[in-house]
Amino acid sequence: MSLWDRFKRVQASAPPMFKHGSVYYGTITPGEVRQIRARLPEQEALQLLIECCESYDGYIRQAALQELSTAANPDAIPLVLFRLADWVPQVRDEAWKTLHHLLDLGYAHRLVDSYEILIALSGKQRVDLRAHLDILNERMLHKNAVQSLFNGLESEKVSKRKFCFETLANESHLHQLLIEKSSRDPDPSIRRWLARGIIKGRFQASDELRTRLMHDPAPIVSTTILRSLTECDARALASRLCALATHPAAPTRASAQFWIRKVNIQGVLESVRRELDDTASTMPRPGVIAALSELGNPEQDLGRVSPLCTHSRSAVRLAAVQAFAQLTRDEQGIDTLITALGDSNGSIRNAAMRALASRPRSYWIQQVQDIFLDPESPATVPAWRLLTRSPDWSMIPVMLRALSSDSFGKHELAFEAISIWHAKYSMRGWLRASPQTQQQILLTWSKAKRLQPPPSHKVAWDHLKETIHEGSNRGWAK
Repeated sequence: MSLWDRFKRVQASAPPMFKHGSVYYGTITPGEVRQIRARLPEQEALQLLIECCESYDGYIRQAALQELSTAANPDAIPLVLFRLADWVPQVRDEAWKTLHHLLDLGYAHRLVDSYEILIALSGKQRVDLRAHLDILNERMLHKNAVQSLFNGLESEKVSKRKFCFETLANESHLHQLLIEKSSRDPDPSIRRWLARGIIKGRFQASDELRTRLMHDPAPIVSTTILRSLTECDARALASRLCALATHPAAPTRASAQFWIRKVNIQGVLESVRRELDDTASTMPRPGVIAALSELGNPEQDLGRVSPLCTHSRSAVRLAAVQAFAQLTRDEQGIDTLITALGDSNGSIRNAAMRALASRPRSYWIQQVQDIFLDPESPATVPAWRLLTRSPDWSMIPVMLRALSSDSFGKHELAFEAISIWHAKYSMRGWLRASPQTQQQILLTWSKAKRLQPPPSHKVAWDHLKETIHEGSNRGWAK
């Protein structure tokens, strides 16, 4: 039941002065608020006072906080915390007095349950609450409340665990325990919190722990440590950086390779080539293939990568296609990328599409058109996506030829492509088809024009039909 529904239930059984008074519209007075606890049962009074704390009238909010202080009920702590950021100074002061009174009664452990509110208050710009929050942190570290923080370290909620870690870190004698627990936490954001603490000098970490964090499987952890290194650290950790140069995560690999270049660590590229040569016939690591494309050169390394584009393992093929695209330029390697368009793995097809799209269309457009029109090609959809990335008049003859085929699937793709073309070019009348394209359109139009498009593509189809009819009357391709 919502808070408002509970309030309406309270109103139904309340004395007349509460039945006709609305908390939100301010017709209840501060004097009536002070009589709530005397006139209603405890739980109903508490709910009504909580509603009064949400009133638009600052006097009512202030009176409700005073009554909550007298009631000394810890269930009111979350709402009192919210009032610390109230826009009325007197209400903020009253909220702090009420909260201070509740904490003096031994309810500091209840603050941990309201950690989300405390996190929200720390980001408030309207009111500076740093002094209040520091006091609340100290109260949570008292012996009668600190156990709640330790219990919070085992919470299933990551945000609560992180809040408890940050609060307990204010006690230096707990640092070793926190380092041990946070370094083994399953969530990478908490391990990154530890890494940042080590960087800022808040925690003293052993070399073994630094190395473990550098090799963390989560890039947000390993890169945090790597980006904080100095040149002296990088030279001392040269062997570790060489190992990270082939890390499967690109951010970690890039950070390690930055320091390898910065301090000129020798032998890394030779080591990468040697490992790839040793494992090429079995199961090469994708990170090694990626590192070779980032550190190597086409003349010496293209021959190592090219055969791996047809490897039996999809992760190896993906890394090889990405590396092949990075090592080649312009027209070089187009055939290999075209072959990758028909791969059974979607990530590999997307990598090949991105690589082809980054090169001039003249290098691959004819081959992609042939693939799209081939009735037995497994790369029909990737080819269609490439053709529709930059829809222009040269695409129309290909789609009309697809409409002349017997493949219903190609008909759908062709109508969709024409709609994409129409969305881009219908308002640009100055764009004209070249004479060669005009001739191709007229040759393929006679059979395709008899087809009926789906309703969703009828506007684009009618526009194309009208444009071709006007063009033929004006002497297209003559």
